[in-house]
Amino acid sequence: MKNKEITQASLKRVKELVASVDAMTDKEYQGMLDSMVKFHQYSFYNQMILMFHNCSQVAGYKRWQELGRSVKKGSKAVWILAPAYYKKKVTVKDEEGEEEETEVRKLYFRSVPVFDIADTEGKEIERNLTTRSKVNFPEAKEAAGKLGFSVKLKPLEIATGGYIKEKAITLNSNLNDTEHVGTLIHELSHGLLEHTNSNNGELPAEVKEQQAETATYLVCQILGVKRKSQFYLRNWNLSKNIVKDFQTLDKMAKEIVGAINNKGGNIPPEGG
Repeated sequence: MKNKEITQASLKRVKELVASVDAMTDKEYQGMLDSMVKFHQYSFYNQMILMFHNCSQVAGYKRWQELGRSVKKGSKAVWILAPAYYKKKVTVKDEEGEEEETEVRKLYFRSVPVFDIADTEGKEIERNLTTRSKVNFPEAKEAAGKLGFSVKLKPLEIATGGYIKEKAITLNSNLNDTEHVGTLIHELSHGLLEHTNSNNGELPAEVKEQQAETATYLVCQILGVKRKSQFYLRNWNLSKNIVKDFQTLDKMAKEIVGAINNKGGNIPPEGG
Protein backbone atom coordinates (compact mmCIF):
# COMPACT_ATOMS: atom_id res chain seq x y z
CA MET A 1 0.00 0.00 0.00
CA LYS A 2 1.34 3.43 -0.93
CA ASN A 3 2.09 6.01 1.76
CA LYS A 4 -0.78 8.24 0.64
CA GLU A 5 -3.24 5.35 0.90
CA ILE A 6 -1.96 4.43 4.37
CA THR A 7 -2.41 8.04 5.50
CA GLN A 8 -5.95 8.27 4.12
CA ALA A 9 -6.90 4.95 5.73
CA SER A 10 -5.55 6.15 9.09
CA LEU A 11 -7.49 9.41 8.94
CA LYS A 12 -10.68 7.57 8.01
CA ARG A 13 -10.28 5.15 10.93
CA VAL A 14 -9.70 8.00 13.39
CA LYS A 15 -12.89 9.77 12.28
CA GLU A 16 -14.87 6.53 12.62
CA LEU A 17 -13.40 5.91 16.07
CA VAL A 18 -14.19 9.36 17.43
CA ALA A 19 -17.65 9.34 15.83
CA SER A 20 -18.43 6.24 17.90
CA VAL A 21 -17.83 8.14 21.15
CA ASP A 22 -21.51 9.00 21.46
CA ALA A 23 -22.33 5.30 21.92
CA MET A 24 -19.64 4.71 24.58
CA THR A 25 -20.37 3.99 28.22
CA ASP A 26 -18.86 6.18 30.92
CA LYS A 27 -16.11 3.60 31.49
CA GLU A 28 -15.29 3.29 27.78
CA TYR A 29 -15.16 7.07 27.43
CA GLN A 30 -12.78 7.43 30.35
CA GLY A 31 -10.66 4.59 28.96
CA MET A 32 -10.33 6.45 25.68
CA LEU A 33 -9.13 9.57 27.49
CA ASP A 34 -6.64 7.49 29.51
CA SER A 35 -5.22 6.14 26.25
CA MET A 36 -4.92 9.68 24.85
CA VAL A 37 -2.94 10.72 27.92
CA LYS A 38 -0.30 8.06 27.26
CA PHE A 39 0.63 9.95 24.10
CA HIS A 40 -0.13 13.52 25.14
CA GLN A 41 3.04 14.76 23.40
CA TYR A 42 1.65 13.57 20.06
CA SER A 43 -0.97 15.25 17.90
CA PHE A 44 -4.64 14.35 18.28
CA TYR A 45 -4.78 12.10 15.21
CA ASN A 46 -1.68 10.19 16.28
CA GLN A 47 -3.13 9.72 19.76
CA MET A 48 -6.19 8.13 18.21
CA ILE A 49 -4.17 5.90 15.88
CA LEU A 50 -1.97 4.64 18.71
CA MET A 51 -4.99 4.08 20.94
CA PHE A 52 -6.69 2.03 18.24
CA HIS A 53 -3.62 -0.23 18.11
CA ASN A 54 -3.50 -0.56 21.94
CA CYS A 55 0.03 0.86 22.11
CA SER A 56 1.64 1.88 25.38
CA GLN A 57 4.97 3.40 24.30
CA VAL A 58 6.27 3.80 20.75
CA ALA A 59 9.39 4.82 18.84
CA GLY A 60 10.88 4.36 15.41
CA TYR A 61 13.15 1.42 14.53
CA LYS A 62 16.39 3.38 14.89
CA ARG A 63 15.23 5.14 18.05
CA TRP A 64 14.61 1.79 19.76
CA GLN A 65 18.16 0.77 18.83
CA GLU A 66 19.49 3.98 20.36
CA LEU A 67 17.60 3.10 23.56
CA GLY A 68 19.22 -0.33 23.66
CA ARG A 69 16.24 -2.31 22.40
CA SER A 70 15.63 -4.12 19.11
CA VAL A 71 12.40 -4.76 17.23
CA LYS A 72 11.36 -8.41 17.34
CA LYS A 73 11.40 -10.30 14.06
CA GLY A 74 8.01 -10.35 12.36
CA SER A 75 6.65 -7.34 14.28
CA LYS A 76 4.31 -5.07 12.36
CA ALA A 77 4.74 -1.32 12.44
CA VAL A 78 2.02 1.15 13.42
CA TRP A 79 1.85 4.02 10.96
CA ILE A 80 1.41 7.49 12.44
CA LEU A 81 1.35 10.90 10.77
CA ALA A 82 4.39 13.18 10.56
CA PRO A 83 4.69 16.68 9.06
CA ALA A 84 6.84 17.08 5.96
CA TYR A 85 7.51 19.89 3.52
CA TYR A 86 8.03 20.29 -0.18
CA LYS A 87 9.20 23.27 -2.20
CA LYS A 88 6.92 24.89 -4.72
CA LYS A 89 7.47 27.83 -7.06
CA VAL A 90 4.75 30.48 -7.01
CA THR A 91 4.26 33.86 -8.68
CA VAL A 92 3.77 36.86 -6.41
CA LYS A 93 3.64 40.62 -6.86
CA ASP A 94 6.23 42.88 -5.31
CA GLU A 95 5.55 46.33 -3.75
CA GLU A 96 5.51 47.93 -7.19
CA GLY A 97 3.04 45.43 -8.58
CA GLU A 98 5.61 43.57 -10.65
CA GLU A 99 5.24 39.80 -10.83
CA GLU A 100 8.14 37.67 -9.71
CA GLU A 101 8.69 33.97 -9.10
CA THR A 102 9.66 32.75 -5.66
CA GLU A 103 9.98 29.45 -3.86
CA VAL A 104 7.87 28.59 -0.81
CA ARG A 105 7.66 25.61 1.53
CA LYS A 106 4.35 23.75 1.64
CA LEU A 107 3.30 21.55 4.54
CA TYR A 108 1.81 18.09 4.11
CA PHE A 109 1.54 14.93 6.20
CA ARG A 110 2.92 11.50 5.48
CA SER A 111 2.79 8.21 7.35
CA VAL A 112 5.87 6.99 9.22
CA PRO A 113 6.34 3.61 10.96
CA VAL A 114 6.75 3.19 14.74
CA PHE A 115 6.80 0.10 16.95
CA ASP A 116 5.23 -0.45 20.35
CA ILE A 117 7.51 -1.42 23.23
CA ALA A 118 5.71 -4.80 23.39
CA ASP A 119 7.22 -5.58 19.98
CA THR A 120 10.76 -4.89 21.16
CA GLU A 121 13.26 -6.55 23.49
CA GLY A 122 16.43 -5.52 25.26
CA LYS A 123 17.36 -2.93 27.86
CA GLU A 124 14.68 -1.93 30.37
CA ILE A 125 13.58 1.70 30.06
CA GLU A 126 11.40 4.00 32.12
CA ARG A 127 7.71 4.23 31.28
CA ASN A 128 6.74 7.43 33.07
CA LEU A 129 3.67 8.75 31.25
CA THR A 130 3.18 11.98 33.21
CA THR A 131 5.24 15.14 32.95
CA ARG A 132 4.76 15.98 36.64
CA SER A 133 3.92 13.99 39.74
CA LYS A 134 2.41 16.91 41.63
CA VAL A 135 1.19 20.42 40.84
CA ASN A 136 0.37 22.81 43.65
CA PHE A 137 -2.21 25.58 43.59
CA PRO A 138 0.24 28.51 43.34
CA GLU A 139 1.73 26.93 40.19
CA ALA A 140 -1.72 26.43 38.65
CA LYS A 141 -2.71 29.99 39.58
CA GLU A 142 0.48 31.36 38.00
CA ALA A 143 -0.26 29.38 34.81
CA ALA A 144 -3.76 30.86 34.66
CA GLY A 145 -2.18 34.32 34.85
CA LYS A 146 0.10 33.49 31.92
CA LEU A 147 -2.99 32.59 29.92
CA GLY A 148 -4.67 35.91 30.78
CA PHE A 149 -6.97 34.91 33.68
CA SER A 150 -7.18 36.24 37.24
CA VAL A 151 -7.92 33.93 40.19
CA LYS A 152 -9.33 34.71 43.64
CA LEU A 153 -10.70 32.69 46.57
CA LYS A 154 -13.89 33.39 48.52
CA PRO A 155 -16.38 31.33 50.57
CA LEU A 156 -19.06 29.72 48.38
CA GLU A 157 -21.80 27.17 48.90
CA ILE A 158 -20.47 23.66 49.62
CA ALA A 159 -21.73 22.29 46.30
CA THR A 160 -20.01 25.04 44.34
CA GLY A 161 -16.36 24.54 43.43
CA GLY A 162 -15.98 27.76 41.52
CA TYR A 163 -17.14 29.81 38.58
CA ILE A 164 -15.82 32.08 35.85
CA LYS A 165 -17.00 35.43 34.54
CA GLU A 166 -15.16 36.63 31.47
CA LYS A 167 -11.47 36.44 32.47
CA ALA A 168 -12.04 36.29 36.25
CA ILE A 169 -12.07 32.90 38.02
CA THR A 170 -13.48 32.60 41.55
CA LEU A 171 -12.82 29.44 43.60
CA ASN A 172 -14.43 28.19 46.79
CA SER A 173 -12.01 28.96 49.64
CA ASN A 174 -13.37 25.94 51.55
CA LEU A 175 -11.72 23.48 49.14
CA ASN A 176 -8.35 21.83 49.74
CA ASP A 177 -5.26 22.42 47.58
CA THR A 178 -5.84 19.46 45.24
CA GLU A 179 -9.48 20.42 44.73
CA HIS A 180 -8.43 24.00 44.01
CA VAL A 181 -6.07 22.81 41.26
CA GLY A 182 -8.67 20.60 39.56
CA THR A 183 -11.43 23.19 39.82
CA LEU A 184 -9.15 25.95 38.56
CA ILE A 185 -8.24 23.88 35.50
CA HIS A 186 -11.93 23.21 34.88
CA GLU A 187 -12.87 26.88 35.03
CA LEU A 188 -9.80 27.79 33.01
CA SER A 189 -10.98 25.31 30.36
CA HIS A 190 -14.33 27.08 30.21
CA GLY A 191 -12.50 30.36 29.70
CA LEU A 192 -10.15 29.12 26.98
CA LEU A 193 -13.09 27.52 25.18
CA GLU A 194 -14.82 30.92 25.35
CA HIS A 195 -17.87 29.44 27.03
CA THR A 196 -18.46 32.75 28.80
CA ASN A 197 -18.52 34.61 25.49
CA SER A 198 -22.02 35.94 24.76
CA ASN A 199 -21.59 34.84 21.12
CA ASN A 200 -21.21 31.26 22.35
CA GLY A 201 -24.60 31.22 24.02
CA GLU A 202 -26.10 28.86 21.46
CA LEU A 203 -23.98 25.99 22.81
CA PRO A 204 -26.03 24.01 25.39
CA ALA A 205 -24.80 24.16 28.99
CA GLU A 206 -24.41 20.38 29.17
CA VAL A 207 -22.12 20.39 26.11
CA LYS A 208 -19.99 23.14 27.68
CA GLU A 209 -19.61 21.07 30.85
CA GLN A 210 -18.69 17.95 28.87
CA GLN A 211 -16.02 19.82 26.93
CA ALA A 212 -14.54 21.56 29.98
CA GLU A 213 -14.35 18.41 32.11
CA THR A 214 -12.93 16.31 29.28
CA ALA A 215 -10.10 18.84 28.88
CA THR A 216 -9.69 19.00 32.67
CA TYR A 217 -9.41 15.23 32.93
CA LEU A 218 -6.74 15.14 30.21
CA VAL A 219 -4.68 17.87 31.90
CA CYS A 220 -4.97 16.31 35.37
CA GLN A 221 -4.00 12.85 34.11
CA ILE A 222 -0.96 14.25 32.28
CA LEU A 223 0.19 16.19 35.35
CA GLY A 224 -0.61 13.49 37.88
CA VAL A 225 -3.33 15.48 39.67
CA LYS A 226 -6.15 13.52 41.29
CA ARG A 227 -9.52 14.36 39.74
CA LYS A 228 -12.71 12.36 40.28
CA SER A 229 -13.91 12.96 36.74
CA GLN A 230 -15.22 9.41 36.45
CA PHE A 231 -18.24 10.59 38.43
CA TYR A 232 -18.69 13.53 36.11
CA LEU A 233 -17.69 12.58 32.57
CA ARG A 234 -20.44 11.50 30.20
CA ASN A 235 -23.16 12.78 32.55
CA TRP A 236 -23.49 15.53 29.97
CA ASN A 237 -24.16 15.46 26.25
CA LEU A 238 -21.60 15.69 23.45
CA SER A 239 -21.89 18.14 20.61
CA LYS A 240 -22.56 16.91 17.09
CA ASN A 241 -19.10 17.89 15.83
CA ILE A 242 -17.20 15.40 17.99
CA VAL A 243 -14.04 15.08 15.87
CA LYS A 244 -13.47 18.84 15.81
CA ASP A 245 -14.28 19.09 19.52
CA PHE A 246 -11.67 16.51 20.48
CA GLN A 247 -8.99 18.20 18.41
CA THR A 248 -9.81 21.52 20.12
CA LEU A 249 -9.79 19.98 23.62
CA ASP A 250 -6.51 18.17 22.98
CA LYS A 251 -4.85 21.37 21.76
CA MET A 252 -6.18 23.33 24.72
CA ALA A 253 -5.00 20.68 27.21
CA LYS A 254 -1.50 20.99 25.73
CA GLU A 255 -1.72 24.76 26.16
CA ILE A 256 -2.59 24.49 29.87
CA VAL A 257 0.09 21.84 30.51
CA GLY A 258 2.62 24.03 28.71
CA ALA A 259 1.76 27.03 30.88
CA ILE A 260 2.04 24.99 34.09
CA ASN A 261 5.35 23.48 33.02
CA ASN A 262 6.78 26.94 32.25
CA LYS A 263 6.91 26.35 28.51
CA GLY A 264 4.81 29.31 27.52
CA GLY A 265 1.25 28.60 26.53
CA ASN A 266 1.65 25.64 24.22
CA ILE A 267 3.48 22.37 23.66
CA PRO A 268 4.19 21.69 19.98
CA PRO A 269 2.69 18.32 19.05
CA GLU A 270 4.95 15.57 17.79
CA GLY A 271 3.89 14.22 14.46
CA GLY A 272 0.79 15.22 12.48
